[in-house]
Amino acid sequence: MVIGDFNIHFDDVNNTERETIVNLLQSLSLSQFVNKQTHNRGHILDWIIARESDHIVKDLGVEDIQISDHFPVFCKLNVTHPERKTTYRNCRNVRKINREEFIKDLANSDLCTKTPDNATDFVNLYNSVLSTLFDSHAPLRSKKIAIKPPSPWYNDSIKVEKKLRRKLEKQWKRTGLEIHRQMFVKQRNKVNHMIRKSKTEYISNKVLDVETDARKLHCLTASLCNKSKESSRPDGQTAKQAATDMSTYFKEKIDNSLAANGIPDKSHIADKCEPEHTWVDIQPFTSEEVKKIIKTLPMKSCELDPIPTTLLLECLDTPIGPITKIINLSILTGSVPFSFKEATFELY
Repeated sequence: MVIGDFNIHFDDVNNTERETIVNLLQSLSLSQFVNKQTHNRGHILDWIIARESDHIVKDLGVEDIQISDHFPVFCKLNVTHPERKTTYRNCRNVRKINREEFIKDLANSDLCTKTPDNATDFVNLYNSVLSTLFDSHAPLRSKKIAIKPPSPWYNDSIKVEKKLRRKLEKQWKRTGLEIHRQMFVKQRNKVNHMIRKSKTEYISNKVLDVETDARKLHCLTASLCNKSKESSRPDGQTAKQAATDMSTYFKEKIDNSLAANGIPDKSHIADKCEPEHTWVDIQPFTSEEVKKIIKTLPMKSCELDPIPTTLLLECLDTPIGPITKIINLSILTGSVPFSFKEATFELY
């Protein structure tokens, strides 16, 4: 949308400049909407230009108010503010866990009183007990949060100046002095100018990057105008179902290719093989050795972990015995528990 004083008589059909502008607007599928004189000497000098198919401009009017030699032009814009999206996120208040009570319950649990015969059962018991205790001491709660739109134009300089603006605003509200109000207004105008400049530079650079690619330019324009992107999936199909269908398609394609080339089907081979021999000569790890290794590892957590790594380290003296037994059982039997073969990742 373009508005302003063009200083060209749009109502003069014999004006060559007007004819040139009209041809340019038509080539871009744009229209000029003001149809009443906007100057006290006649003629339409002030224009409102937009794409007619977008139906943005409505209730347009020109008021004969002698504020200046130009009349004010009023209209309503049929645009919608992007709806602020919200989502729910599950969280726990880990800081409020009573560490002494947690360690006490852990020491009295089946994890520290029972010893399964194989590593897989031991790991399942470990995950089950710790997950149950974690749910008991830090119940999962749902929290509503707002999804903030991305602001790639936002930088550290704007952040610093906004912080100073807020500080000056608080100072003015606290004292009520005129000098403090002027300081706040000056800083506010500076921040607004920085934001406008940063946004302009960002969008200009994005347009320059894709100006030769019509498809990318169309996608960029749609995103800047907050036009929703329609899903390419069939109606009613979830993302999980789409991923499953894709996986099934490629699996069948591979199976058909193997069959066409005479490669035998090996799907009958068991996923789990019991070891024929055990390592009887290997020295088992001690609890102190395992504890020392754990404390040297990076403090990272995964959503598959039954409890956060930080909490585990704080109460490590209690579960270190079962953890050591799991490691030794896994090595001596030459088997890796199935849960250790699971992973979580994100697709981009």
